[in-house]
Amino acid sequence: MYLLIYVDDIILACSSKPLVERIKGLLNREFYMKDLSPISQFLGIQIERKRDGIYLNQYQYLRNLLKRFNMTD
Repeated sequence: MYLLIYVDDIILACSSKPLVERIKGLLNREFYMKDLSPISQFLGIQIERKRDGIYLNQYQYLRNLLKRFNMTD
Protein backbone atom coordinates (compact mmCIF):
# COMPACT_ATOMS: atom_id res chain seq x y z
CA MET A 1 0.00 0.00 0.00
CA TYR A 2 1.14 3.52 -0.78
CA LEU A 3 -0.25 6.47 1.16
CA LEU A 4 0.54 9.94 -0.17
CA ILE A 5 -0.45 12.94 1.94
CA TYR A 6 -0.14 16.54 0.77
CA VAL A 7 -1.68 19.15 3.10
CA ASP A 8 -5.32 17.97 3.15
CA ASP A 9 -5.24 15.60 0.17
CA ILE A 10 -4.61 11.87 0.43
CA ILE A 11 -3.98 9.26 -2.24
CA LEU A 12 -4.21 5.57 -1.38
CA ALA A 13 -2.83 3.05 -3.85
CA CYS A 14 -2.85 -0.69 -3.38
CA SER A 15 -3.44 -3.86 -5.36
CA SER A 16 -6.02 -4.94 -2.76
CA LYS A 17 -9.32 -3.05 -2.92
CA PRO A 18 -10.52 -4.50 0.45
CA LEU A 19 -7.36 -3.17 2.12
CA VAL A 20 -7.92 0.29 0.62
CA GLU A 21 -11.51 0.26 1.91
CA ARG A 22 -10.33 -0.82 5.36
CA ILE A 23 -7.74 1.97 5.56
CA LYS A 24 -10.28 4.54 4.34
CA GLY A 25 -12.66 3.38 7.06
CA LEU A 26 -10.00 3.71 9.76
CA LEU A 27 -9.00 7.17 8.56
CA ASN A 28 -12.64 8.25 8.35
CA ARG A 29 -13.11 7.42 12.05
CA GLU A 30 -10.50 10.04 12.94
CA PHE A 31 -10.93 12.65 10.18
CA TYR A 32 -13.72 14.06 8.06
CA MET A 33 -13.11 12.73 4.55
CA LYS A 34 -14.66 12.79 1.11
CA ASP A 35 -13.83 10.05 -1.36
CA LEU A 36 -13.27 11.66 -4.77
CA SER A 37 -12.05 8.52 -6.51
CA PRO A 38 -11.07 7.51 -9.08
CA ILE A 39 -8.24 10.01 -9.25
CA SER A 40 -7.58 11.81 -12.52
CA GLN A 41 -5.48 14.77 -11.40
CA PHE A 42 -3.24 15.61 -8.43
CA LEU A 43 -1.02 18.67 -7.94
CA GLY A 44 -1.06 19.50 -11.66
CA ILE A 45 -0.32 15.92 -12.68
CA GLN A 46 -2.81 14.12 -14.95
CA ILE A 47 -3.25 10.47 -13.99
CA GLU A 48 -4.49 7.94 -16.52
CA ARG A 49 -5.05 4.26 -15.73
CA LYS A 50 -4.75 1.76 -18.57
CA ARG A 51 -4.54 -2.01 -18.75
CA ASP A 52 -0.76 -1.94 -19.02
CA GLY A 53 -0.09 0.59 -16.26
CA ILE A 54 -0.62 4.02 -14.81
CA TYR A 55 0.53 7.02 -16.84
CA LEU A 56 1.38 10.45 -15.46
CA ASN A 57 1.80 13.67 -17.42
CA GLN A 58 1.78 17.42 -16.90
CA TYR A 59 0.51 18.38 -20.35
CA GLN A 60 -2.33 20.61 -19.11
CA TYR A 61 -0.14 22.26 -16.47
CA LEU A 62 2.45 23.13 -19.12
CA ARG A 63 -0.22 24.45 -21.52
CA ASN A 64 -1.60 26.71 -18.78
CA LEU A 65 1.90 27.90 -17.88
CA LEU A 66 2.74 28.73 -21.49
CA LYS A 67 -0.58 30.53 -21.92
CA ARG A 68 0.01 32.54 -18.75
CA PHE A 69 3.31 33.86 -20.13
CA ASN A 70 2.01 34.31 -23.70
CA MET A 71 4.29 31.59 -25.06
CA THR A 72 1.76 29.33 -26.78
CA ASP A 73 3.28 29.96 -30.20
